[in-house]
Amino acid sequence: GREAWEYLASLMLRCLAPLYLLSTAAEAYSLDAPRHFVAAVSARHARGTVASAAPAAAPPELASFRAWLSESGIASEAVEPAKLPGWGVCLVAGPDGVAQGDTLLSIPTALHLTPSSVAAGPVGAAVARVVPSDDHSALLALGLLEQLSRGEANCSSWPYIELLPSGDEMVGMPLLWADEERAQLLSGSHLEGCVAQARQQLLEQWAAVEAVLPAHAEVFPRSVFNAAGYL
Repeated sequence: GREAWEYLASLMLRCLAPLYLLSTAAEAYSLDAPRHFVAAVSARHARGTVASAAPAAAPPELASFRAWLSESGIASEAVEPAKLPGWGVCLVAGPDGVAQGDTLLSIPTALHLTPSSVAAGPVGAAVARVVPSDDHSALLALGLLEQLSRGEANCSSWPYIELLPSGDEMVGMPLLWADEERAQLLSGSHLEGCVAQARQQLLEQWAAVEAVLPAHAEVFPRSVFNAAGYL
């Protein structure tokens, strides 16, 4: 019924919108300047209203993330990390809310993770033959796996990486559903074929990447670089 369709649409929006913003915004990234994220909000999200979102009690791991934001020069009085029910860890408006034109965050160049930065590194060099330089989503996925493979001791962005959801937590991502689950929940919808096709394309892409891994074992630890992680 209508409620089921609305629920499914909300799941797809939650899953796909962040990936779309990340991959498309990355095209505009340059490595020679900090990234500034500026608020563009309507009148109903004026100062005082945005702050009305009620986050759940902050989990302990957010303390190290807050400290990392401050130490890395990312901290902003306009926003703060919080855990929201159904959304996980997010940045929410600070006590004074957010007004149109406010700078929310300024990300130092050293912390940029972009397709071009991944392509210029050892991971990008190893997969250059099988991953086109304009395949931004593939490069970003491999870049995140590289950060994860470094572990806490060698990853400067570990407090952020540590907060990313695991596959088990991403229950709203149809790409990660089992075949039986997709068939049951998406049966009769064009989304069933779309998701199956997208998953198959990603797995074929991973197969091409996997073929070059043995020659670069020091760059691609298999405990992290695998099909499940890539998806």
